Amino acid sequence: MTKTMIRLASEQDAEKLQQLMHEAFTPLRELGIDWPSVNANLDAVKENIDKNTTFVMTIDDEIISTITVRYPWGSVKSISGYPFVWWFATNPEYEGKGYGSQLL
Repeated sequence: MTKTMIRLASEQDAEKLQQLMHEAFTPLRELGIDWPSVNANLDAVKENIDKNTTFVMTIDDEIISTITVRYPWGSVKSISGYPFVWWFATNPEYEGKGYGSQLL
């Protein structure tokens, strides 16, 4: 039986999250789109976890999806006066199965 869980991300998740972001955003990178989540390196992922609220969805302890909520009152200048979704990605292998919708 598979175990699905949503939890807060920690710095220990950074490498797996960076890999997930890289895989999920490959099509955008190939189009030349330059956005923080599309080209995130390990330091950017760690900073994202540290400065925002990042959730991960796991299946049997494998991270399959992530979402970050960014707050206007945080330490990073915000583009909005309201909380908003900042980074959102799902492993392409799990695409179209509703996991991203569950995370939202």
